[in-house]
Amino acid sequence: MQPGQHQVSCGQRVLGDPQRVLAVALPAYIAMNTAGRVVAWNPAAQTTFGYCFDEACGEDLAELIIPPRYRQAHRERVASLAAGAPGRKLGQRLELTDLTRPRRSL
Repeated sequence: MQPGQHQVSCGQRVLGDPQRVLAVALPAYIAMNTAGRVVAWNPAAQTTFGYCFDEACGEDLAELIIPPRYRQAHRERVASLAAGAPGRKLGQRLELTDLTRPRRSL
């Protein structure tokens, strides 16, 4: 990676060239795998949630930013999607209550 560039994906290709597209995106971009682990985290996600790329990559998304009262439902939905259920919210911008570091609601 060249100086001034930000790493976004955690060793996986999420889009054709996520490093360039997502590193400069103003909205927070987060991707997770079917186990609910973070596989992409851009600089805007760091600004929004307070975790740097190295802290977020590979971590359980629910533990990082989902309020405790919503974690079970989140995990059930991730499992449902992993099992092949249709993603009703995929590709849509979502505005939800979440947690920032150090665990305060945003």
